[in-house]
Amino acid sequence: MVNELSTRAWDVSKSRLALSIEIGHAITGACSFARDENCIEREEEITSTGLPAGYDRYMGGPLVACRKAYSRYADARDALQAYDRDVYTPTFTNVDVTDSITDQVQEAYDILLTAEHEAIERLYRTPAPSASELAIKLKIFEGAEGWALTYAPEAIRRISIDARRVGRYGAHLLTDQLLLAAFAAWRREFEAADKDPWTA
Repeated sequence: MVNELSTRAWDVSKSRLALSIEIGHAITGACSFARDENCIEREEEITSTGLPAGYDRYMGGPLVACRKAYSRYADARDALQAYDRDVYTPTFTNVDVTDSITDQVQEAYDILLTAEHEAIERLYRTPAPSASELAIKLKIFEGAEGWALTYAPEAIRRISIDARRVGRYGAHLLTDQLLLAAFAAWRREFEAADKDPWTA
């Protein structure tokens, strides 16, 4: 039924009537995320036409990838919110609805919820090319209460890598400059006493 609805929606979305196009796109978008398909058409619109001011010149590819990941997340979020507003909430506030209908509605909602979670995870895994994209990730993480979800440790690790790169600390976290300087001095003393350099 989902496939058939998606096919009909696709035909309607190619109509010349403005309302039909809107309805067709809404249904087709929701169905594609329910089946975890790539939104190829939308992604093709996102291309690198030059980096904004302040971006590292090597960040062109990551910027496009990050924009595509965010676009997919936004589509999944919008599909879930629209279904919640137009179908899920009205169904469960109607006392006359049968159990079979509520089961179907719940199943469809769970599919869209899973699609949104997967899109968020995909966004977290995509490197943030600048502080702007890192801030977007942090806002989404906070809004979704990401710390309470099962993928929280991996998401935090990815965001930490972004923060280190944006802060120009490289791939490894430098937690305390004074502590590292003290260790370097201590190491030099032992190398001088041993008359032989220590290994890395």
